[in-house]
Amino acid sequence: MAVKHVAPGPDALTMLKNLAAIRSDTTGFLMNMHQKYGAIVQYPVPIPAFSISNPETVDYVLRSNARNYAKQTLQYKSLSIVTGEGLLTADGEIWKSHRKVLQPAFHRAMQSLVIESIEDSYLVLQEKWTNNPEVEIAAAMQHLTLEVVGRALFGKSLSGESEAIASATIAALDVVVAKAQMPLPIPTWVPTKNHRKLNRAIRQLDEAVEQLLLSPATHPDAFISLLREAHETDPQKFDIKAIRDEIVTFIVAGHETVASAMAWMWQLLNENNEILHTCISEAKSAPHLNDLAQVPYLQSVFAETMRLYPPAWLITRSTISNDTLEGIEIPANALIIMSPYMLQHQGSWQDPEKFDPSRFSDPQSQLARSEYLPFGLGARMCIGRDMALVEGPLLMARILRDFDVRPTNDWSDVGMTQSVTLHPASPMLAKLSRI
Repeated sequence: MAVKHVAPGPDALTMLKNLAAIRSDTTGFLMNMHQKYGAIVQYPVPIPAFSISNPETVDYVLRSNARNYAKQTLQYKSLSIVTGEGLLTADGEIWKSHRKVLQPAFHRAMQSLVIESIEDSYLVLQEKWTNNPEVEIAAAMQHLTLEVVGRALFGKSLSGESEAIASATIAALDVVVAKAQMPLPIPTWVPTKNHRKLNRAIRQLDEAVEQLLLSPATHPDAFISLLREAHETDPQKFDIKAIRDEIVTFIVAGHETVASAMAWMWQLLNENNEILHTCISEAKSAPHLNDLAQVPYLQSVFAETMRLYPPAWLITRSTISNDTLEGIEIPANALIIMSPYMLQHQGSWQDPEKFDPSRFSDPQSQLARSEYLPFGLGARMCIGRDMALVEGPLLMARILRDFDVRPTNDWSDVGMTQSVTLHPASPMLAKLSRI
C-alpha cells in the first residue's frame, strides 16, 4: 500500500539527490527542509515519516502524549545491537521496571559520591598530563569522563582499561549509525569489515562488564550494587543479560555524552578569549571545587555549549495509534523525527548561532524551556542529567585552574561528526603546562 502524503515535503528525486548530505550532515538537511516546507515535513520513504520543528509539538510528543510514542524505531533498534535492552533503548514494562530499580543511583543525595569520583578521576588525569604535555583533547575528555563513570556508578577505577573501552565505544557507535543510514542494511551475521569491527568492540565492552561484576562496589546505592540486588531479588526478571545491557548502556552513554560536550567547550573557549579568561578567573578564585555553586559561570558556559552542540542531537519515536499534530493526521506506526540541534539553533533563541553563556545566567528558567532538550524531555529524559550537569563544569574548573591548554592545530576547523553523539571530526591537539 502506497504511503499517503498528508504534509508538505521533498519528492523522491530530491531525496535521492541529497542522499550524501542526509548521511554526512543530517542536521543541515533537516533544517533546510523545515525552512523550505514548514513546521512538519513528510519524507517519501516506505513508511510514513515526519520531522517536526515546533517546540510545542515536540513537547506534546515527548511529554504530554508520550504514551502514544514508542522507541520502536530504526535509531534505537540499531543502538540496541550494542546496548541491548538498557534504559536508552528499552520500552514499555522493561523500561519502567529498570528505571525504578536504577533511579536511586541518580538521586540528588548521590551528588557527594559523584563529586568524590570527579576529584579522584581528575587526580588520575592530572598525573597523566603532568608527565605527558601533549594530548588529543577530545580523547582525553573521553578517558576522564569514563573514569568518573567507573568510580561513581561502578565503584571501580577504569584507568587501566579506559583507552580500550573508549575506542570500543566509538567504534561500535560509528558502525551502528552507518547501518542505520543504509537504505538496505546488511544483516549483522554477514562478515563485513564493519561487522567485524562492531563484534570486536562489543567483545571489549562485554569483557569490561565481566570485570565490573567481579569488583565489589563501595557504596550500597551505587549503580552496580542496585543491579546486583535486583538480580538477587528477582533473577528471572532481572537476569544476567539485563545487568549486562544496563552496564554497557551506561558505559556507552554515561561518558560519551559529557566528553563530547567538554570537547566542544574547549573549542568554543579557544575562540572566545574573554569568556575563557572569565572561566579561569572563576576556577582560580573558588575556595574549593567540590560545590557546583562555586562555579555559576562555568555552569552557564557548559549549558550554552550543549545548546550549540547537544550530544544527543537526534530523537525518534514511532506512533502507537493515530494522532493529530498541528492539524495533520498522523497514522499509527509513523516515524517522528526530532532534532534538539535544530530546535536549539532556531529563531526562538536570540542570535542562535552566537556562543553566549549569559543566556543561562538564570539556569533554572532556561533549562526548563521546551526548545532546550540536550537530555530529552518528559519521562524518558536522560536519567544521568543531573550527574552530567555537575560533572562537566566541575571537571572543566579543575583543569582550567591547574593547566594552560594551548592548541597546536586549528581547532576552529575540526568539523563535526554526526554519530550517536556530535563529536569533533578531526583531532584537537594541545600542548599542556602546569599553572
